[in-house]
Amino acid sequence: MLSVEDLFRDTSNGALPASLVMQGDDPYLYREWKKLLEKAAIEVTEVDLKRKAPESVLEDSSGSMSLFRAKSLLIVKNPATFSQWKSESKKVLAQLLKNADGETSFVVFQVPFDKRQKWGSLGFEAETHLEVAPERKISWLNRMNELRSAPLNTDQLKFLALLEDDLLILDNWVELWSLGGDTWAEKSIGWGRTVQGGSRPPQVAFAWVDAIVLGDHKLSLRYLDMLKTDSQEPLQLLGLLTKSVRILSGLELGLDLSNQPPFLVNKLKSRKARAHLLLKKCTQIDWELKSSATDKFAALARL
Repeated sequence: MLSVEDLFRDTSNGALPASLVMQGDDPYLYREWKKLLEKAAIEVTEVDLKRKAPESVLEDSSGSMSLFRAKSLLIVKNPATFSQWKSESKKVLAQLLKNADGETSFVVFQVPFDKRQKWGSLGFEAETHLEVAPERKISWLNRMNELRSAPLNTDQLKFLALLEDDLLILDNWVELWSLGGDTWAEKSIGWGRTVQGGSRPPQVAFAWVDAIVLGDHKLSLRYLDMLKTDSQEPLQLLGLLTKSVRILSGLELGLDLSNQPPFLVNKLKSRKARAHLLLKKCTQIDWELKSSATDKFAALARL
C-alpha cells in the first residue's frame, strides 16, 4: 500500500507504478498530484464511467495509451463495482494492465473508498488511499507554506492543523493568511483568541471531539479543562460530539452518508472507536444534562 506521500515522491522521481488503484478523491491531493504529472511530462486522459459498467468506454479509451506518445496515463474514474462487470470489461482491463509498462504508459483506476472491493487483487501493481491521516496534516500544511516561500511560522501552521476544513480550504487559508496577515486571520479563522483574550477559538472543541473518538482520555480532559475555563456550553459540546459519533456509527453499519460533510466522513473512516457504545453514553449524558442538577463538565469528563 502506497501512502499518498509515497505516491507524490514516486511521481516526482519518475518511479510511478505502471498500474495503480487510487481510493478516494480528495480534491487538493488530486489537483496537486496532477501538477506533478504535468511536471513529469506525462499526458493524462481521464474517463469518468459514472458508476457504470465499462465495456464500450474502456474499449474506446484503450487506444489512448498510444506508443507514439512520450508518456501517457489513463485515469479511469468511478467504475461500477467489479461484480457488475461483464466478461468483455474484464478482458479490456487485462489488456490495459498488460499495456501499462511503467515507462511510457500508465493506468490508474480511481474508485470510492470501499473495503469490500478488492481492486488491488485484479493485477494492479500498487494501491493507494488519496487521503491524509490527521497526524500527517501538519506536513501538508508545511508543503503549502513552502510553495509560497514559507510566510507562516510554526505556531500559525499548528493553529491551521486544528481546523476541521479539508486540505483544499486549508490551502486557501495559507494563501489568504500570507496575503492578509494576522489581521485577516484574527477576523476570519479566530487566530490569536486565547483564554487571556476572552475566548478560545472553536477549534479546541473539535480537538476535544477528536480526542474522545480516538480514545485518548488524558488529552480529552485537557481540552475539556480549556473549554470549561472559557465557559463553553456543555450541551453544545455534547451536540458537536454526537454529530461525529452518529457518522461513525453510520460507517460501522454501512449506511449511506452522502448527506453528511465529506471531510468529516473521510476523517472518521480512519477511526476505530466502538461507536455504538459511545453513542449510548452520549444519549445517557444528554438525559443527565437536561434532567438533573449534575455537574455538567464532570458528566462530559466521563466520556
